[in-house]
Amino acid sequence: MDGVFVDTEPLVFPVFRKTFGHFSINLTDEYQYRFIGKPFSSNLADIRRDFGIDFDADKILQEFEQHYERIISEELCDLQAGVAELISYGTQRGLLFGLCTTSTRHHVNIVFDILSQQRGEKIAEWLDAIVCGDDVTHRKPHPEPYLAVIEQLGVQPQSCLVIEDTMTGLQAARAAGCRTVALRQPYNGHHDFSDADAVITKMNQAIQLLEGKQNALNGRHAPC
Repeated sequence: MDGVFVDTEPLVFPVFRKTFGHFSINLTDEYQYRFIGKPFSSNLADIRRDFGIDFDADKILQEFEQHYERIISEELCDLQAGVAELISYGTQRGLLFGLCTTSTRHHVNIVFDILSQQRGEKIAEWLDAIVCGDDVTHRKPHPEPYLAVIEQLGVQPQSCLVIEDTMTGLQAARAAGCRTVALRQPYNGHHDFSDADAVITKMNQAIQLLEGKQNALNGRHAPC
């Protein structure tokens, strides 16, 4: 969801800074780039280790969720550019769409409610399957989340094309047997996408892949 379906990754950075504001530590954007695609518990472990501070993880999570809800409501998060066009293109051609996210169902519902109010339609109805971080035992990079989406869609892994913006997401998708496309963004420049079947910088390039008009991206054969 975050960073591919919805442009919320930049909004998370100030949430972390606000949550840890009373510790007087400098959580720069560059430092938080490492958080992308990792579970919240891993992010907290990094902060505790790197800054030598101690805190109640449950209390931090509660504060984080309160700040997160407030910020995404005030900033009015929006769909990633090109997502609506991609889903419209695919739906007209009988393609199915699934969402696989490490975000909790609670966070997904908040974001979808905001998007639905903005656009005047239920965004969740655009999707044929939704699997959240708290729906599975093992999160990305484990393949379980994508295998769950595949099961809900009722398709075979090799017929699925996954768009991800993190190494952990790509690892999960590949382990599940799917073909992969990496979405390169300013915040994930340090991620190694060499194992992706293709790399794009804009979501509308995924349409080009599906149409077969762009046979190679990043020196690799287009996976469609």
